[in-house]
Amino acid sequence: MRSLSLFLYLAIGSSIHVMAQQQAGLQGINYQAIARNSKGSLLSSQTVNVRFSILSGSPNGAAVYTEKHTTTTTSLGLFTLSIGKGTPEQGTFAAIPWSDGNHYLKVDIDAQNNGNFVSIGTSPFLSVPYALYAANNAVGPKGDVGAAGPQGIQGPVGSTGPQGLVGLQGVPGPQGLQGIQGGTGPQGLVGPQGLQGTQGPQGDPGIQGPSWQIQSAAYNANGTLSITTNNTPATITTTNAAWAATGNAGTGAGNSFIGTTDASPLVIKTNGNAATNERMRFTATPQIVMNGVNPQSGNVLTVYGSGHPSAINSATNQTGYPINGYSTSNYAGIYGENNAGGQGVAGVNTGNGIGVQGTNQGSGYGVYGYSSMGYGVQGITGNAGTTIAGVRGISQHPNGTGVIAIGNNLNNPIVYIGNGAGLQAHGANYGIYASSTTAASVGILAVGYNSSPINFANSGIIGSGTTYGVVGFTWNATVNGSWGGYFDNDFSTNGYAWVGGRNNGTDYAILSSGVKSTMVKDKKGDNRIMYCPEAPEVLFQDYGTGQLKNGAAHITLDEVLVRNIHVDDKHPLKVFIQLEGECNGVFVTNKSATGFDVKELQKGKSNTPFTWQIIASRADITDASGKVLSSYADLRFPVGPTRPVPTKVATTLADFSSPQPALPEKLKEMEAAVIDAAFQNLHFATGKAEIASSSFSSLDSLSALLTQRPSSFLLLDGHTDNEGSDAFNKKLSLQRSEAVKTYLVNKGIPASRIITNGHGATQPVAEEKQLNRRVEMKITDHAGIQ
Repeated sequence: MRSLSLFLYLAIGSSIHVMAQQQAGLQGINYQAIARNSKGSLLSSQTVNVRFSILSGSPNGAAVYTEKHTTTTTSLGLFTLSIGKGTPEQGTFAAIPWSDGNHYLKVDIDAQNNGNFVSIGTSPFLSVPYALYAANNAVGPKGDVGAAGPQGIQGPVGSTGPQGLVGLQGVPGPQGLQGIQGGTGPQGLVGPQGLQGTQGPQGDPGIQGPSWQIQSAAYNANGTLSITTNNTPATITTTNAAWAATGNAGTGAGNSFIGTTDASPLVIKTNGNAATNERMRFTATPQIVMNGVNPQSGNVLTVYGSGHPSAINSATNQTGYPINGYSTSNYAGIYGENNAGGQGVAGVNTGNGIGVQGTNQGSGYGVYGYSSMGYGVQGITGNAGTTIAGVRGISQHPNGTGVIAIGNNLNNPIVYIGNGAGLQAHGANYGIYASSTTAASVGILAVGYNSSPINFANSGIIGSGTTYGVVGFTWNATVNGSWGGYFDNDFSTNGYAWVGGRNNGTDYAILSSGVKSTMVKDKKGDNRIMYCPEAPEVLFQDYGTGQLKNGAAHITLDEVLVRNIHVDDKHPLKVFIQLEGECNGVFVTNKSATGFDVKELQKGKSNTPFTWQIIASRADITDASGKVLSSYADLRFPVGPTRPVPTKVATTLADFSSPQPALPEKLKEMEAAVIDAAFQNLHFATGKAEIASSSFSSLDSLSALLTQRPSSFLLLDGHTDNEGSDAFNKKLSLQRSEAVKTYLVNKGIPASRIITNGHGATQPVAEEKQLNRRVEMKITDHAGIQ
């Protein structure tokens, strides 16, 4: 409600006129004023209600007469009324006792026409309206002649009246018609302000202004928001766009993106905003981190699994496998490709586990190793610049075998003749043990029929075939815990995966706690990683388009999808609709495993197009009798298998009965001095992993030493003082080892030759804290051998 205070500026003094009509006189007092609001602005061409009250004796005296007028102001805010000609509300104008004494005029205004009158003020009649008094034939005794008042404007000469009574001219006559509005002149003097009256009660709400009602609001396919109203313009659309939860259309890579425009990282969190709720971080560089904050040096994607010092979360059945890949078609669950001198898929293990393990349940062998005690397959190469493989077997006969190896004097080895093999090896301890000690060589190179040998430097196993390079297979197809293959990176707490197997009655392609991903090319031809969405249930999705016809549409699902989803009250079909036009809105009904209906609200009859998305539970796999072979429909966060603990095996070649190369000679005194100097001069600030510049020269000498020994590995063990928590110190100690590794990699040392560990404050060497902030260094000719 808007409250207006109105001021009336008296434009013409009142005058009394009498018009005789038969025996009674029609009486009135002219009243003219200009109406303004509280800001001084004219109330132009506006209907107002005016109430006049004539009070007896004083400004607060009783009203002897009250009347109301309704009039319209001119464009200049002027209005003219005649007191006595309005609608009486109290008394009659003719019965006013003018002879009883002074009288006062009170004026009330209703500017909003809602019955809410506002008092403008009360003023005395400066001249008693004797003409009215005389017109009522109430002539009293003649009073003394008063002092002559100021001469008024000369009025028209009338007939000579009786002397003594003040003529009508005493009160200023009516003002002439308002002339054409001229330029605004100086503000005239305002008459003395009357006494402020007491605050009146709150008035009724004012007249409702023009209505503006939102009829609908919806996001468009391109992410802009359109609001439809009952005013003009009918539809308002935003310039900027938002990303819809169901995706946008019409975007362009040049100006549509999700991310930041400054050097701040883009952080994705779920289930809260605490630090532990962070799931993914896109840094200002082309590096991405999952379940952590700091990327590893040289990595585009860094994923931290359970137990790693840099992992934000280490949760059972959640962060155990950093990367999983699943495939049920003719494509690989995990695919790696390298077109230069690197590796498409590389497995490195610096502990007692296995770098690459492959198992196949088919009729051939990509990689197969069997041993009751030792290694099934092991390939080591360390001679830079050569293409020598630890093991290489080639058979160009359709049923031939490249290599058949039998060890430990086995009497009845199982030798497969049927389809042949690249390599067959049998032993009591190790089916295959292959080692290469020169740089850029391969532990095992297996080439199938009519295939070409290939080389990936520093690989443990290489498999080449026209159909499969490496195949893993198990015959226990329906037994829980049977898998075609298992891959593990012991240095990453989540870097392990089961491939092609069964767990708790459900078949899996790949089971791992890591992310599943693929790669695409950007405009520069560089590979960019994309990630698969994951859910706590086994779900199928489908998408499509539809269009309302007279307000209704039916969507029939693909029959192949229908055969493989499970829909009931416990497993309802989830349907999502995105309208692509205006209508009253829609709802989904009659959902089943074969389709659903879309109907317009309020019984609308529009023909609006739309897109739809459905999510449904995957149906169990059953045989002809209905027996469940693999359960899917009721799975939700099922319990996964426990990571197997590898049995520690021999770490030196001298442990084997066959002749082995001797262990590396002890470092020369000069080389030992280089390592000692690098260790003694390596300094870090408290709580930081930044290497002091005073340490650079000693690290440069260490880099030169490693360059001279291309087959050697460097082991870095980081330590901290006891300032901070155990978790912080363990993380910081690993970061310090990584800082040294990064420095040496930048000097040209391959990252694969440097192994880092972090021990926190668990192994102090002195009471002085600075001495405990250290990175111990050891050189060996075998990764993981100290």
